[in-house]
Amino acid sequence: MKVRNGRYLRSATKPSEVPSLQVPRVAFVGRSNVGKSSLLNQLAGIRGLARVSRTPGRTRQVNYFLVDERLAFIDLPGYGYSRAPASLREDWGPLSEAALLMHGGTDLVILLVDGRRPPTELDRQMAEWLTSKGLAWIPVLTKMDKLRASERRMAADALAAMAADHPGIATSARTGEGIAHLWKEIESVGRRDSKKPPRPPLEARRVRGPRVHRETDRE
Repeated sequence: MKVRNGRYLRSATKPSEVPSLQVPRVAFVGRSNVGKSSLLNQLAGIRGLARVSRTPGRTRQVNYFLVDERLAFIDLPGYGYSRAPASLREDWGPLSEAALLMHGGTDLVILLVDGRRPPTELDRQMAEWLTSKGLAWIPVLTKMDKLRASERRMAADALAAMAADHPGIATSARTGEGIAHLWKEIESVGRRDSKKPPRPPLEARRVRGPRVHRETDRE
């Protein structure tokens, strides 16, 4: 898919700021430094749409981007980075949970896993939590251009072991590998959503999700 335009919409720093949007919402979640912003930029075809930081854990808010005025990309804070101040780590969980669950729930969650490493326990916890909440999600391997053929097979097998019922997609933000495949999944969500009645706004509610902020980042 060729994106005609994409723009930053808004940010949320606390659950009460999570907006109610009348377009399909696709959220990107994963460990710090997994390549969320780079992949989002590649999908949008707009360099610099989402800020790419060299410092893991730099994103401390939920950022919303509007794609072709008909689809929202949601860039959530990375989990698993322990060097951030404790107060900020504690805020990330409730904020991310609200962004995923409020106002009818996110339409699709893209769970990113660094292809260079096996899925972590936090990745598995996140997969289980998304399933328990009834959210549609797909696992996506990132940075696959950095792997040899044998390593790619190992990465695919490890992801399959974590998410046997959710076929994964191998991607590279640098080469564009897997982007067309991922867009097909995203567009199918948009087609399904267009048949639904408008979402009624829901009251913000505190929800308990996986404790995804306690693992030390090993980048």
